[in-house]
Amino acid sequence: MAHQLETTRVFLDDHRRGVVTCPHCGDTHTVNMARYPDPLGGKAYRVLCGACGRLFRLLFESRRHLRIPTSLPGRLLPCALQDAPEALRHKQVGTAITVTSLSTGGIGFRTQTPVSCTVGDCYYVVFVLPDTDHSLICEAIIIRRSDPQGGGAEFCRPPGSNPALDWYIYVTSTVGPPPGETGSFSRRLSSARVER
Repeated sequence: MAHQLETTRVFLDDHRRGVVTCPHCGDTHTVNMARYPDPLGGKAYRVLCGACGRLFRLLFESRRHLRIPTSLPGRLLPCALQDAPEALRHKQVGTAITVTSLSTGGIGFRTQTPVSCTVGDCYYVVFVLPDTDHSLICEAIIIRRSDPQGGGAEFCRPPGSNPALDWYIYVTSTVGPPPGETGSFSRRLSSARVER
């Protein structure tokens, strides 16, 4: 029976630089993949840790914005709702969703009941972050990927314009989930630790 290798992901910034963290011992090294012009996404690389000597798999992420896994309950509402977003704070309207991933540019989500979202449709998404302030996130989104059980969406506002969301993503990606978070988080990396 073959031994399953631990896997870690590396987020590469716009200059194709990132930080590799050994999943066994926690040792970190910066990497610069700029000299490799081929796309790195979708391929697993076997890596030997220089500190502990153990093997692990490395997957590269080349997104515009760091994405973190989550498991946050929320609501998906059509943009036609006249009194949104104020009414969203007080009513349980719309379709129940689970936000499965977050970035400063958008979300991934699953629905608990089948819903027909068309790519390009506008909605509101509402969920609460498990941070110390329990920050309410209410954002207009555009569906970019859709299937009957969920999809992916881009925020209509520019990345970086929601400080509570941006801070949550930064803190979670560098130190792990906040206390009490029930979602499954692997060790995450931050582009903030990349040498400049």
